Amino acid sequence: GQTAGRMLGVTVALLTRSSLKAAVIVRGSSSWLFQRCEIRAQVGNALMLYQDAVGVIEGCGVGGCGRKEKKATNGISVFGRASALILNTKAELVERGGVRFYENSTAVAIGLDIRYCGSYGMLVDHAANATVWGCRFARCRKGAFASSMKPTGCVLRAGNITMHGNVSQWWGPQRPTAEAPIASTDLLTAVTTTLQLKLSPTERQVVLQRLEAGGLSARMHPSGVLPALTAHPCAAAESLPLAS
Repeated sequence: GQTAGRMLGVTVALLTRSSLKAAVIVRGSSSWLFQRCEIRAQVGNALMLYQDAVGVIEGCGVGGCGRKEKKATNGISVFGRASALILNTKAELVERGGVRFYENSTAVAIGLDIRYCGSYGMLVDHAANATVWGCRFARCRKGAFASSMKPTGCVLRAGNITMHGNVSQWWGPQRPTAEAPIASTDLLTAVTTTLQLKLSPTERQVVLQRLEAGGLSARMHPSGVLPALTAHPCAAAESLPLAS
């Protein structure tokens, strides 16, 4: 199916004994914007985007309800042919992964704070394409990044990454098919491609200015966290569609 909408300042919590269930699922050809929300799960998954879904997650807290038995299984999972833009969000308190990009998904993460992960902070696997800028990893037990034994074309582009404590960069010897650094000036292309946006010249300038400001902020502050946004960063107006 296809739905579109916005959740602003909403708290969602799932208490379950099944690691297969999720507090919030976006699927089909749906497009959703989550701003300043708390999306939590105990045992289950917090947020899933799959099939051809498009999601923008900004200023949210995603993950478990607490420590130990109150952890989620995973925080944010993006798979199928789904696309996600994740901004200034915390992914935390999970048994496995904070964020997971796999199958044929595409994602851009800017100012993402990943912490208290039982396994890895971020998975990039299969044929996923991930662009990561100004993200912070802390208390990820087995490593900040992970990939599988047989990635089939996945790409990771990263810049201004910080790791705190004794977090290792990678869990195990596996690596994406391609790794490359990225500059803040390349983020506009990554964002518009990920969200399949057709921007007008005015909208393009607005997005470029936001991302340039974010790049400057990331160079000035070790955490790389961007200032809070009052609207979704890919829109000069609220009516801008998330997907074509």
